[in-house]
Amino acid sequence: MKLLNRYSILFTVLGVILLGSCTPEENPCPDIQLAIEVDSVNSEVKIKAEGIENLTYQITINDVLLDSVDIGELAENIFDLEFEPGKYNICITAQSETCDRTLEFCQEVEVPDPNKEECLGLQFRTDQQSDHVYKFFAEFEGIENIEYTWWVNEDSIKTEPLGSDRANFLEWEFPVGEHIVCIVAKSPDCGEVEYCKEIEIEQECPEELFFEKVEQEGRFTYKFIAEFENQDHIPYVWYINDDEVDKENFVDFETDHKLLWQFEPGEYTVCIVAELEGCDDIEFCISFEIENDCVEEVFFEYEKETDYLYGFFSEFEGMDITPYKWIINDEIVDKENFDGITTDHELIWDFEPGEYNVCIVTDQEGCESVEYCETIIVEENCRELSFTGVQLAGTPSFTFTADFEGKDEVTYIWTIYVNDVKLGEEVRKAGSTDDHQFSWQFDEGVEYEICLRQDGNCEESQLCKVFSLPN
Repeated sequence: MKLLNRYSILFTVLGVILLGSCTPEENPCPDIQLAIEVDSVNSEVKIKAEGIENLTYQITINDVLLDSVDIGELAENIFDLEFEPGKYNICITAQSETCDRTLEFCQEVEVPDPNKEECLGLQFRTDQQSDHVYKFFAEFEGIENIEYTWWVNEDSIKTEPLGSDRANFLEWEFPVGEHIVCIVAKSPDCGEVEYCKEIEIEQECPEELFFEKVEQEGRFTYKFIAEFENQDHIPYVWYINDDEVDKENFVDFETDHKLLWQFEPGEYTVCIVAELEGCDDIEFCISFEIENDCVEEVFFEYEKETDYLYGFFSEFEGMDITPYKWIINDEIVDKENFDGITTDHELIWDFEPGEYNVCIVTDQEGCESVEYCETIIVEENCRELSFTGVQLAGTPSFTFTADFEGKDEVTYIWTIYVNDVKLGEEVRKAGSTDDHQFSWQFDEGVEYEICLRQDGNCEESQLCKVFSLPN
């Protein structure tokens, strides 16, 4: 599609020429720009020379000299001329003291006949639906036999193919600014033909803005929903306490006319402010206060997992949003609902035998601390020990295996003696994945005493056996 024809009211042919191939050091030649504007309605041509200083030039039209002047004598270097419809070859020839050759550039332009009926007779009528929405109806003789395409601002929108189900209209919503709408068709006799109209959408300054505040699920969470006339075409900004937080109808910003926000306790002013060039700033604001919902009571339950391992589990209203701490004997051991700390509302703790005070304590800004505590007494559980020993066939080694009840839940120690002299020991930790065996290589003719004892305050919980290699 030809841009020259599309702008049928006023269009511009711009020839940009770089006259001169001389290098800047040897013989610099100036760059010349020649702009030609054609007013097809009034059959007028405006010729303007640009970028020329201290240069004498002449202009010819179809080889007829127009004038020869010093450019400084012309007001803004512009010629306004009337032309009959037709094709014209316009040339500019210039000379410069800094260049050793004559500079010349020619541009061919066509002045159309405004009274000539366009080939194929393409036409459409315009119906304005609203400030920004237009509907265009294609209406011309022989339309049922012509396939054509709708264009908006150089973009092909849709093609109306031949057939009974074609729409023959285009509905389009325009932003503020100037736009060109065309229908384009082709024929063997006429080639590509188009019919265009200009649509100008003026910016209207809004009279008022508005949004509503809607409470959402989640602590102190609200949605603000904008609702005002022409909101799809007015750029505006969301502010919270004078801080810009979102934009609507701006490039690179998603526009949904909503703001979802989670607040902390405090005072807030939420505003939307229209930002339109040439319009006074208009805003709409809502002020409100978020009060802290202080927790009045907290609670947890606990379970004994093993002899020394306990699980503590929070259970109180508001625990998912209330910051609180786990404390054992006045020492903070975990936190819930604090930034950067995982929240699971439970504490798993492996105690040593003794007495412990386990608490949860709230830490809410602007609220008094609330706590709940339980006293935990962890007693030493001394096991009744038992083990067996077996010689590995064909070797001087023995393997000893602990086989008493609860052996996984306690720490115990293997020790080997000869004549009350300790030769070695091995510790098996509670909850370890190690097996419950201990091995030792014996010497012939030597009696070994193998002892198994439980760690902690279980000195009396010890079992010793004597082994030796058989003769």
